[in-house]
Amino acid sequence: MPVRRAIGASAPRPVRRSVAAASVSGRVVSLVVVSETASTPRSDGGEPLSLLTVHAHPDDEASKGAPTLAMYGTAGVRTTLVCCTGGEEGDLHNPSLRAEGQPFHGLSPEDEKALVQSMRAAELAASAEVIGFDEVVMLGYRDSGMADTEPNEHPDCFHQADLDEAVGRLV
Repeated sequence: MPVRRAIGASAPRPVRRSVAAASVSGRVVSLVVVSETASTPRSDGGEPLSLLTVHAHPDDEASKGAPTLAMYGTAGVRTTLVCCTGGEEGDLHNPSLRAEGQPFHGLSPEDEKALVQSMRAAELAASAEVIGFDEVVMLGYRDSGMADTEPNEHPDCFHQADLDEAVGRLV
């Protein structure tokens, strides 16, 4: 079951309140209040404009279209981020964090992976706040890892999901 929580603004956008994050059974929950204003952009039919972006993992939102989404959010368009997985198979991409005095210094590969996993919820909440998403939805699948790897065979991973069930979680 997807975890949906609104985040966003009170009063005219782009003023934002705080974002809280927590990990609940491996799912990220981000909370803030959303309100519509008279200045909310609307379609020709009068409906508030919305923009949906769907990514496989937390952290993809920061590297794939973040400036565009921030621009639309600032203009008052309601923005929603969907993450299909919790990014459990993610790796450290900044080797300087392994240097002496840094958080990953001296860690075994297993401990490094555990530390990356433990940071995912807070990273996603901070990223969503900076970009300005109104809502973050976690579909709740486990990260699939790479093709032909053990995580790709995990029964709870996104790769193993039934297509109809996955589409049902999204819509």
